[in-house]
Amino acid sequence: MNVQDPFTPAPVQNAPAPAPRKGKGRLLLVLGSAVLIGGGAFALRGRFAAAPADAAELAAARQQELQQALAAFLGASSVEERAARVIGGEQILPLMQAYYTGREQEQLDAGQFVSTDSGMASPDGNLGALQLTRSRGLPPVTACFRKAAGGNWLLDWDIWKQSLDGQFRAFTNQPAEGQYELRVKMTRVADDNESLEVSLSDAFSTGNTMSFDVTREDLRALYSRDLPMGATRAATVQLVWLNDGLTGTLSPVLRRHVAWGYLGLDGTVPEPAVPNRIRDEHHLPPKPSLEPAVLASKPAADHAVEATLVSNSTAAPRPSRPEPVSKPEQVAAQRLTEQ
Repeated sequence: MNVQDPFTPAPVQNAPAPAPRKGKGRLLLVLGSAVLIGGGAFALRGRFAAAPADAAELAAARQQELQQALAAFLGASSVEERAARVIGGEQILPLMQAYYTGREQEQLDAGQFVSTDSGMASPDGNLGALQLTRSRGLPPVTACFRKAAGGNWLLDWDIWKQSLDGQFRAFTNQPAEGQYELRVKMTRVADDNESLEVSLSDAFSTGNTMSFDVTREDLRALYSRDLPMGATRAATVQLVWLNDGLTGTLSPVLRRHVAWGYLGLDGTVPEPAVPNRIRDEHHLPPKPSLEPAVLASKPAADHAVEATLVSNSTAAPRPSRPEPVSKPEQVAAQRLTEQ
């Protein structure tokens, strides 16, 4: 029998590895999630922080493109060359030639024009505007552009001329016979049973305002439908000064509403509005007699029958009342009396 030496150490057996602690695994999972969330938040923050920078870069690039288009227009050596850089230049070339004949051109630097919010609706991004603030009390100059199919920016001539010459201010301050098609901001300021009042101001400048009492039924219906009370909209209108034959004075008149928005850029010609012709009973025309209408709606044969009945009823004599018939006893008594 083998007896184990008590001083000899027993063989060492492989002990099982201790189980990992649940708390430590949970901690690692939380730390990993935090790292992922923090990284995502940092990426999102970087993305949103870059968005304004991208918008600013796009706006700067757009302004540079418009400045280059304006510089090409201002630097043209002839009216024909300028017309080629204008919307519909071939059609308005005679007007441009007449405008520049004998006129001293103001020296303008396209690099001093800055982007402006002109109030144009440009959902596709094909419209843009620049503006220059001038000194000596002159109104600002506004250049509105539309991108052509080929990618070139073309200038709106009517807006350029209106802002360059301050035509709205000239119309309000210097009454003169003639008509003007102007781009304005229109506000509905009052409305009652008799008239409707709108206020017009320059679309590209401040300081000049003119109010018109609208009495024409078609214009009242249009503004009642499309221009809520207190609202302001961009519009293209035709204004005139008319000479009063009685007083000999000139009066401003809103003759025509051309479009909502700026005609040639984002303008739309409105659908005609139906005037409200309902009036009180005191202004209604007298009701016509029904007899002629009834007779006129009947056939000729009915007219003949009615005429015959009417003539017979008026010409026939009234029957006389018959005398009472005496009884035989009364006749005999009457004869005895006569004898």
